[in-house]
Amino acid sequence: MLAVDRLASVQPLHGGILGRWKLVEDPSINTMAVGFSHGRLILYFAPVFVEGITLDELTAVLSHEANHFLFGHCEHDPLPSENHRAMTIAEEITVNEWVTGTLPCNPILLEDYPSLPSNEDTQTRYDRLLAILPVEKDAIDDHSRWEQIRSNGQLANAVINTIVAKVWEKMTPEQKSKVCLPQQIQKIVKDAIISCNGSSVVGNGMASVPWQQILRRYVGRSLCHRPVFTRPPRRFPEMVGILPARGRSGSKPKVMACIDTSGSMTDAILAGVSTELSVMSRTHQIIVVECDREIQAVYPYRPISEVHGRGGTDFRPPFSAEFLRQHRPDLVIYFTDGCGKTPAASPRIPVIWCLTLRGKQPCGWGKIVRMA
Repeated sequence: MLAVDRLASVQPLHGGILGRWKLVEDPSINTMAVGFSHGRLILYFAPVFVEGITLDELTAVLSHEANHFLFGHCEHDPLPSENHRAMTIAEEITVNEWVTGTLPCNPILLEDYPSLPSNEDTQTRYDRLLAILPVEKDAIDDHSRWEQIRSNGQLANAVINTIVAKVWEKMTPEQKSKVCLPQQIQKIVKDAIISCNGSSVVGNGMASVPWQQILRRYVGRSLCHRPVFTRPPRRFPEMVGILPARGRSGSKPKVMACIDTSGSMTDAILAGVSTELSVMSRTHQIIVVECDREIQAVYPYRPISEVHGRGGTDFRPPFSAEFLRQHRPDLVIYFTDGCGKTPAASPRIPVIWCLTLRGKQPCGWGKIVRMA
C-alpha cells in the first residue's frame, strides 16, 4: 500500500510495524480496525472509506492505528466497572496527539478538552475524563476487533512483541534517529524487546536480536534442505528411494522440542518456551518431549501449562537411536540450562541447544541459542 510506504518515510517504526500486518478488506466496518487471526495481526479496512479519503488522510489514519498498537490499547482488557466512553476518548486523544498529518472525519483531539495537559498517558487521561464526564463522540476507527487480540492472550502478546523487536532491529541508525516517541511509547518499545529476551536502548540506535528471532533463523537454515527419498542421491543416482538425497520436502518439517523439566527451569522460562513453540507450530510439525533424568511425556504440541518431572537432568534419552528412529525428527531443539549428561557423539540430525541466560554449553556439538 502506497500509504504505508509514505508513512515509513516519515515514521519508520510505524511503517515497519504496519508492513508486517495482513491487510483484509471488510465492508462490514465503517473505517478501519486492528484484529488478530491465525497468529497474525490484521488491519481490516472498508474499501469505501479508503477510496473516499486522500492519500495524506489515509497515511494519518495508518499512523493512528499504529499508535493504538504501540500504546498497548489493543491489549487493554476493560474492567466491568470501566467507563467505556471515557476510556475510548482517552485512547483517541492519546494516539491522535502523536499523529502527523490531518485525520479525516471528526477525530477526537486534545484541543477538544482544554483542561487536559499534553503528553499524558492514557490511564491518567481516563481518570481526568471521569471527573468531567466527556460528551459522546465516536472514535475514528472500530475498536471492537481488539477482542481478537485480547482473546488470544499470550500468543497475541508474543506476536506483538516480536513484531516490535524485529522492526526496531532492522531499522538503520538513520531511521532510528528519525524516531520521535513520547516517553510512554519508548518504554513500551523497550519492554517489548526485553520481553523477547533481548536488550534495547530506544533512541541511540542500539538493539539486540531477540533469541526467538535467532532460533527461527537457525531452524530455517537447518531445515532448508532435508533428506528426501524422492530424488536420486548425487553420488549414487542408481539408489534412488534407498539412499536419501538433499532437497526440499512439501510436508511440514518435524521438529522435536525437548524441554528440560528439571527444577532449574522456572515457570516463566517454560511459559516463554510454550509461546515460541506456539508460533513455530504454524509452519512446523512440533513433537514435545518432556525429560528430566528420563522421558516423562511425549505429545504433539499444545499450550504447555504444566510439565512432569522436576528431577535431575540427563540429555541422553531423547537422543537414543531407538527414540529417534521412532519419531524421525528433522531437527531437535533442546530447551535447557545445559547442566546434564550428553551423548558422546552427535546424532545425524541437526541439534539446537536453546540455553537459559546463565546456562552452560552442554557439549561440543550442536548450535547454541541463548534465551537472554
